[in-house]
Amino acid sequence: MTGPGWESRLARLDLGPSDDPEALTLELYVVDSLDKHVDRQRLLNERELPDPPYWALPWIGARAIARRLMANPPRDGTEVLDLGCGLGLAGVAAGLCGCSVTFADFAPECFAFVEASARHHGLRNWQLRELDFCHDRLPTSYDLVLAADVVYEPESYRPLAEFLDAQTAQDGTVLLTETLRADAGLCLGHLRELGFVDQPSAQWVLEDGRRERTWLHELRRG
Repeated sequence: MTGPGWESRLARLDLGPSDDPEALTLELYVVDSLDKHVDRQRLLNERELPDPPYWALPWIGARAIARRLMANPPRDGTEVLDLGCGLGLAGVAAGLCGCSVTFADFAPECFAFVEASARHHGLRNWQLRELDFCHDRLPTSYDLVLAADVVYEPESYRPLAEFLDAQTAQDGTVLLTETLRADAGLCLGHLRELGFVDQPSAQWVLEDGRRERTWLHELRRG
């Protein structure tokens, strides 16, 4: 499979330390030879870069959410939104649990990879939606919203909180991860203002064989 300038390969991704490797790995179509396209250190350290392809990285936040879902599966048929899905890791994990998944992202380049992974795993109920959460709304609310590493642009924090408020069912849950953002508390503060209660936990995830920490926030309405 190819996209505009992107070659793919099927990879088995580590999701975290465990005595049971099969429970914490997941096959996903990823960008082949990613280092030719993305300088990870520049993405983390430099403010001015031309359209960095954030979608092409299997971020540790998505790994943490995928691991959480595989260890504690939602009920079969749960309506799930994978917001800022990128390669679709978190949403694919939800689909393997029997959930109905909407994969949404601002960058449609990612959808060929998501579709390939969904078909590889034989997911039953899924769809793709191009979406800018700062301006767009979806016609339904969701039992579970997955928001992996979407907290990185301060000007989007309030629109993101308002989007999550609008698209999460009244008794629904948001699983949000954030890593290396000192100002992430601003976004979480907006969510608390909207009535969400946060249960955060530190998660250690394997990335390229290294243990990395991210924060998983389980958010429900108070």
